[in-house]
Order: sequence, then structure tokens, then C-alpha cells
Amino acid sequence: VSKNRQVLCITHLASIAAYADNHMLISKAVKGEKTYTSVTPLDYNGRVSEIARIIGGDETDKIHLESAGQLLNEASSYK
Repeated sequence: VSKNRQVLCITHLASIAAYADNHMLISKAVKGEKTYTSVTPLDYNGRVSEIARIIGGDETDKIHLESAGQLLNEASSYK
């Protein structure tokens, strides 16, 4: 699908996220009575960290980071 079109995918699955060409971290914060959303583009290290967080939750460790890096490398070689 993405060879001829732009695709926007929101996922909480590390195995799907690893295939993205670009990653954006979307977060929100409440200040007073207003909610603010921010969108931050991620570099390779940010991508690894976020995929590791998807895998392990807030308790990421070396194994989660290694798994995330491996997922990104495998997805890259597939493309």
C-alpha cells in the first residue's frame, strides 16, 4: 500500500511499528483546564527507545532495547 501512497498508521504493536519509515511520538499534557498535544519526530535512537517501551512498558531494560533494535534492523532489511 505504501509504495504508491502515504500511509499514517497508529499502533501499539512493536512488530508493526518497526516497519515504519518515520516515527513520531505523540504525547499530551494537561495544564490547568487545557490539554496540549505535542508531536516529536524521532531519530533512530528515539525509535529504538519507543519500540522498547511498547515491548516492555515503562520498565524497559537492555533486553527490550536489543529486541527493539533487532526488530528495526529486520524490518529495514525487508524493505
